[in-house]
Amino acid sequence: MMNALRPEKVWWTATEIGEARLPDMPSTQKGVELFAKRSDWRSHPEWCRQRSGKGGGWEYNWQLFPVASRRKLLNDARLPNRDRVDAVPDLADLQAYYESLPEAVKAKAQLRKKVLCEVLANERSGLTRFFAVGQVALMHDIGDRTIWNWFKLVKGHPEADWLYLLAPRNKAGARKKPSAQCSPEFMDHLKGLFLQLEGPTFAQAWRDAEKIARNNGWTVLCDRTARRRLNEQVPRVVQVYAREGITGLERCFPPMIRSKLDMHAMEHVNADCHKFDVFTEWDDGYVDRCQIVAFQDIYSGKVLSWRIDHTPNEAAVMSAFGEMVETWGIPEHCTFDNGREFAAKWLSGGVKTRYRGKVRDDDPMGVLPLLGIQIHWATPGHGQAKPVERTFRDFASDIAKDIRFAGAYVGNRPDAKPENYKSRAIPIKDFIRVVDERIKEHNARVGRMSEMAAPVAAMPSHAEIVETLDRRPVMSAPAPAPQITREGDTVTINIYPTQGMSAEDIGREVERRLARREDARRADLHDGVDY
Repeated sequence: MMNALRPEKVWWTATEIGEARLPDMPSTQKGVELFAKRSDWRSHPEWCRQRSGKGGGWEYNWQLFPVASRRKLLNDARLPNRDRVDAVPDLADLQAYYESLPEAVKAKAQLRKKVLCEVLANERSGLTRFFAVGQVALMHDIGDRTIWNWFKLVKGHPEADWLYLLAPRNKAGARKKPSAQCSPEFMDHLKGLFLQLEGPTFAQAWRDAEKIARNNGWTVLCDRTARRRLNEQVPRVVQVYAREGITGLERCFPPMIRSKLDMHAMEHVNADCHKFDVFTEWDDGYVDRCQIVAFQDIYSGKVLSWRIDHTPNEAAVMSAFGEMVETWGIPEHCTFDNGREFAAKWLSGGVKTRYRGKVRDDDPMGVLPLLGIQIHWATPGHGQAKPVERTFRDFASDIAKDIRFAGAYVGNRPDAKPENYKSRAIPIKDFIRVVDERIKEHNARVGRMSEMAAPVAAMPSHAEIVETLDRRPVMSAPAPAPQITREGDTVTINIYPTQGMSAEDIGREVERRLARREDARRADLHDGVDY
């Protein structure tokens, strides 16, 4: 028996009729409703009905449409195909549809799967499916028929695919094809011109692509439509990577938040330098912007010790480090900036990963390795690698802009100088006194927003420090002298022989170092050797 030819969709709402843009029919919902009223469609109860479900409204049978519209629907119709009806939906399409849904809609699919799994669990315990459906429906306050409909959706599919099959399909209808069409070659050239590391503007890329398309007879899109089409075809992350590289791509993802809940005080400290935006006058009358070297406890966020000098140097770092050890104890880990003042052999000699200066096998051990402190080096140019940078931001506001420094503030950028720029300089002793006051206030501040701002993050008391303080006398160890120095006509060569070196080996080592020094002198290579 042959099947009668009929449209795939028989019942239509006013909105669907308008979106279909059928011949001799209005293209808007309001226009369709007026057309139906004029044609008196609702006087045919067999061909119109009230729509069931959320929203209500009316549905109309396709036979109420004008002749041209019915002919169009019949031309587009196909005879029912058993293979097409029973075809298994593509799993990849279902997964892609599910991933495109918002989290609230995904939660509905997850709830539906949970309900079906509870029914199956009750059924395995000995209940009939009919009774199990009733019990679960009562628990979740949903109808029995709803659960049976969900079972119908997943019939014949493995449980692993149920989540995709149970996702609400109200947005799964076929999207309308874009009304504006263009040649694929035009879009390819537009993408190639726009997605460059040089970062051209889209307007310039579109103008160049439009010129090429005009010479080749391609169909083009207007600039606004082309921009929307490019955003649809190329994900934003891909655009950022193509135009800004790895650095831009990293900004597309949220930074990693490191928790300090499993740490304790003095487990890990970090240190860095900061240049104040304030003019200071030293005792000899020299005026400059001084710099601070600060050690901070990562667990509590408090500044443990600090020193101020003209520029960062190993003496200031060593002095601040000594005060921290004498006052608070020896930390287990220390994160340093990559500056030479921190990578000096006095502090980190013997560490193989200093990345500064020359690492020799006979280098004397620095103070930190002798104390058993594990040194870490921060990622260059990455402020988030050192928590102390956040403290320096407070210094730039609370200290540099202190009312007592009015007239000495220089601004944090060349174009941010205040009107009273360079009208005075702060005596260094007064500056240090204010800095000390502000740092104590910073350490005692309440109302912080970090996870360790609670009282449990307080620094250990001095009584607790005394019990655990490791007072090994390495702080008095002299700084490693340069290996080759000259004072007048006297040249001093420092050799630290390893175990088992004979006198002949030491002599050959002296000759090798002198030859290398002479080669460096002739080549005028300043590699740290004192000539």
